[in-house]
Amino acid sequence: MRPFIPLALLFVIALVTTTSAQQGERGEEDEWPCSPPRSVIIVKWAEDASKAIQAAIDQAAATPGPDKVIIPHVGNPWIASETLNLCGELTLEFEPGVVLWAKQGKFDDKNHCLIKDEGVECVTLRGYVGTLRMRKHDYMMDTETYEPSEWRHCVKFNFGSEYVRILGLTMECAGGDGIYVGWDTRGAARPCRHVWIRDVTCRDNLRQGISITYADGVTIENCLLTRTAGNNPGGGWTLSPTAGITRSRPWRFASAGSSTMRAVACLSTWSACRWRIREAGLITSSP
Repeated sequence: MRPFIPLALLFVIALVTTTSAQQGERGEEDEWPCSPPRSVIIVKWAEDASKAIQAAIDQAAATPGPDKVIIPHVGNPWIASETLNLCGELTLEFEPGVVLWAKQGKFDDKNHCLIKDEGVECVTLRGYVGTLRMRKHDYMMDTETYEPSEWRHCVKFNFGSEYVRILGLTMECAGGDGIYVGWDTRGAARPCRHVWIRDVTCRDNLRQGISITYADGVTIENCLLTRTAGNNPGGGWTLSPTAGITRSRPWRFASAGSSTMRAVACLSTWSACRWRIREAGLITSSP
């Protein structure tokens, strides 16, 4: 088990990352139509983190108006036994130092994800110095327990989710992608729209750091995508021809066998893909 961050250091980091988060959100203030949270729900520690956190999310869903659910730092990982299903008008905040960790022996189905959002609006996942962690190496080695798969993502948004922000979190050891935005095997009638991914780290994931397969209006900024390995394509990111990144500021990835790169992707619609990668001043663009 990895050592946890000392509490005194967390206070220092929290001061720095709070400022970073506030600065990061200024860029979309004019484009973010969602109201700020009206109430706050603090999750109580439980051996089964999934039930405790899901109960808080369900409570928020039953309350009129937007809500914030806070997962506090308690000095131990929050162990999740099943997928968390998000609701609309929700801010799910991970305090600095929080680790949400998939339980060993669970998430055995090939499509099980740690956090999932389907067709809802106005969702923010915020966790500067927070971590979402799965068990990639178990999924690869223990094929009797786990159905072989490349779709066990840390975070999955699909079925037309709109106005989504993922800020500051680290996604690691997924049995698929750190972040997946698009459709799933059942297909989707419309793309995800207006997605911001900022100050995120995706490391040691199986397939991709970030996959964008069906979306319109995605901003990716200041992200580190590293050590992806285990399943093709095994890179930092995938931008499908059906994806729609309308504007993306500099971000970096360093996967197995590749150097750190800074990239800018841009697209007018999700039906045609235009992108460019900037490395050491050289720009390569698609037609």
